[in-house]
Amino acid sequence: MRKVKTLAVALSVFFCSFSYSQNLWINIKNNSTDSGNELAIKNAKVGDFKLPLSQPSGLSKNERGWEVEGLDSNGKVLSQTFIMDGSLRRFETFDPQKKTVSQVKYVAFHDSEIRAIIPFSDALAKVHVYPVNIQKTAQKGVLKESKPFEVTRQQIEKVAKNLSSSSDSKKKLHSQVVTSKDSAVSKPMTIAIMGDGYTQDEMGQWKSDADGIIKGFMSDPLINSLKDKFKFVRVDVVSNESGVSNITNYYDFYDTALGTIMGCSGIERLLCVDTSAATSAADNALGVGGYDQILVVANTYDYAGAGYTDAHIGTLTLNDQSIEIALHEFAHSAYNLADEYDDDGGNCDTANEPTAANVTLETQRKYIKWASLIKPETAIPTSDQTAGVVGLFRGAEYCPNGKYRATYDSKMRTLSTPWYAVNEARIREVMSHYGQ
Repeated sequence: MRKVKTLAVALSVFFCSFSYSQNLWINIKNNSTDSGNELAIKNAKVGDFKLPLSQPSGLSKNERGWEVEGLDSNGKVLSQTFIMDGSLRRFETFDPQKKTVSQVKYVAFHDSEIRAIIPFSDALAKVHVYPVNIQKTAQKGVLKESKPFEVTRQQIEKVAKNLSSSSDSKKKLHSQVVTSKDSAVSKPMTIAIMGDGYTQDEMGQWKSDADGIIKGFMSDPLINSLKDKFKFVRVDVVSNESGVSNITNYYDFYDTALGTIMGCSGIERLLCVDTSAATSAADNALGVGGYDQILVVANTYDYAGAGYTDAHIGTLTLNDQSIEIALHEFAHSAYNLADEYDDDGGNCDTANEPTAANVTLETQRKYIKWASLIKPETAIPTSDQTAGVVGLFRGAEYCPNGKYRATYDSKMRTLSTPWYAVNEARIREVMSHYGQ
């Protein structure tokens, strides 16, 4: 059992004077060591935030995470949310010709962040953060591995009274809304798009490249049908050198603002980024909690990309095919859609029903999540390989047997494939919460 060591640190909180419902955004720093996790509050903010920055997990058995709870003075749980653990990340890369997954690897990180949004009201007395091991999670409730890291209401109020305006004096990065303001809804899903490996002299090229990436992203028929619910904000980040580091076959390093590296962790076509630097850039340009997702564009035409589901960050390059990687990874972090392929080197887990909308353990027709989309004449399990037919197909989320997907193929299994009905329904359901 790992222990959580709480550190005596200041909690920086900014209270906004909104007249409508408020939510508390907290950012907790986690230093993962052999002896356990050391947690410290990095910052927090109260404001009119949109949907939570995280979705329930339900991914593979190797995943760990955090449960963040808001409690009243009597210890009654007012709210709870699950945050994926950034100290162990699962990376996937795709074959540019076959469009299927080519390599999967779990990578450990010593430093990570826990970002969560919980309701903020007069009843909130404290916040508890528990480490959760999904491998030990039961069907009913979660297994909390240790005593919680606690932040009290009194701590929050004390720090709020002494809050300085130092954050307001920081030099802001230049940012610009690059989607139509006329069609934008009042509360869109805001995507911060930033480049890495662009020098000051290349800012003009970066603006052109950003427009191209957004155009490619919005060229997906489903995403384009929801275009009025998205807002892209370009964040201009200047690097000292042009290009990005590549250690796939040789060590070629560049001094870039966000530290993007191709071939990191020994994975060909994986494009890593300094998540803290990317998040700080978005925070500095748009304000903490002022965005939903981050896209980092590396200044190279090599085929690569990555997804940091816990940090809500996707990376891609200027290669046309990288857009498909970005869409696939975006579906993980924004819509909690699971991978539908069944090969992950023995990481199959059938202990619990996945929370993702597109995979299931259920084999009884009437209890399948997407039962309403299955035609009466469709056999269960399903063998019909006709594109888009909704049924129950054997093999999903790293399991060749025991888990099922809704269609024979989709973008969550093979890149450059349509989403199809079940994934589309989930995306539309999430996006229905934006613009209200």
